[in-house]
Amino acid sequence: MAWKLGSGVTGAMVLLGVVVAFVSTAALEDEEVRWYEDVTLAERTAPGASAATLTSVRLRRDQLVVFELCAADPMEPERWAGALAVAVSRPAAREVMTRSVLSEEILRQVRRDASSGCLVIGRGTIGVDDDYAIEASWDEPPTALTDIPLRVRVLGRRPLGLPQVLVVLLTWIGSLGLLVTLALRSDEEEDEDPWADEMGAGEPSWTLPWWARLGGGFVLVLAGFFVTGFLPGGAAAGLAIGVGLATFEVAVALLLVPGPSFAARLDGLGLRRPRRWWAWFPAALLVGAVLVVLAQLATALVPSTGASAVQTFVSWPSGMLSFAALAVVAPLAEEIFFRGFVQGLIEPKSRALAFLGGWLLFVLAHVPQVYGQWGALVAITVTGLVLTSLRTASRSTLVSGMAHLVYNGLLALDAL
Repeated sequence: MAWKLGSGVTGAMVLLGVVVAFVSTAALEDEEVRWYEDVTLAERTAPGASAATLTSVRLRRDQLVVFELCAADPMEPERWAGALAVAVSRPAAREVMTRSVLSEEILRQVRRDASSGCLVIGRGTIGVDDDYAIEASWDEPPTALTDIPLRVRVLGRRPLGLPQVLVVLLTWIGSLGLLVTLALRSDEEEDEDPWADEMGAGEPSWTLPWWARLGGGFVLVLAGFFVTGFLPGGAAAGLAIGVGLATFEVAVALLLVPGPSFAARLDGLGLRRPRRWWAWFPAALLVGAVLVVLAQLATALVPSTGASAVQTFVSWPSGMLSFAALAVVAPLAEEIFFRGFVQGLIEPKSRALAFLGGWLLFVLAHVPQVYGQWGALVAITVTGLVLTSLRTASRSTLVSGMAHLVYNGLLALDAL
């Protein structure tokens, strides 16, 4: 059957994209430097010396690097001006990359609060694989500063390029293709299933009430999130864990949704072609694009009270690639679980309660990711409301899934 062949091809495309994204993410992560060292001038200065090496770190060619000097002191000009010069050098080549005397003008660039300050002392692209050092020097011993705790930081990364964007793009196309091939299933089509042959029409022998299915599904998914919380972190690991959780969500939904056959279970999850599909699918594409605009407005207009977990994660290229790749894979799994399983299971009992369940539980699942970034939470709330409305009006999870994939894909590619 065409839909089975198409699902196999597009599914393989998604799998290949995820594998390539994982390998690329791991390579980027391997070249990212998050180095810091806590020191004082007193402990790094030999008697009578007029200079001290504060730290040294190995860097690779083409890395974008930022060198910073931070202090447990506001670094006010009245105390620091003229006391030191700081430099970034390549000791093996006896080459000074950059050197600055801490003048009043330089010290105006310090990011400070009442108890600390931080100053960028150099940034740029590394030209040669080598050891690089941050050094301090002075004409007169900076007696007032020698015991102040200092933290020297080196942050290096290899920027994302066109190959990473293409990986995410092709994975996104594969996910959209998988959704479209599911829509090729005929409404009358039934797959062979041992249960269907053995039991005939109706439920398998371990029939459960709807509330037990719903509760069991949530317990299993929450247990999955809890267990993965103990796994190693990192961008590549995050991508693997995210894809694993998405697969687990789909498996739980397929296991617990009522139905005597695989085809019946797909229908029970709303994975069927909607009536007037020729109108619903173009509408879903348009809705996904409009949601992107609304999300950008929300994040621009609604203030944040802190950096969210997502913002911290994507601040590095490896995290950005990991998150973008997951963003074009997870939507269909989320739609199957929240709009297909949760909403579909409750709907025969109460359409209003089903709508609230599919919408609000989806929003709650995303709160830990964006906590503190309230514009993003507003965007997710609006997006969940619209996607649940699409599922309710069209009676098809494929419609909300397409809008969700378009929304996530456009945001991911724009971020990359």
